[in-house]
Amino acid sequence: MIPFVKRHEDQVMTFLMILPIALLTAGLLGTLFVVIKKKYCNA
Repeated sequence: MIPFVKRHEDQVMTFLMILPIALLTAGLLGTLFVVIKKKYCNA
């Protein structure tokens, strides 16, 4: 195991748990933004 990971195992685990949630949220927000933008452009 990498020494950095061994020293900061808790932070790394927390980061790895939060990362997918953050990416999902960003993806959802991006999709919503695009959909709303398209709606207003066509209207």
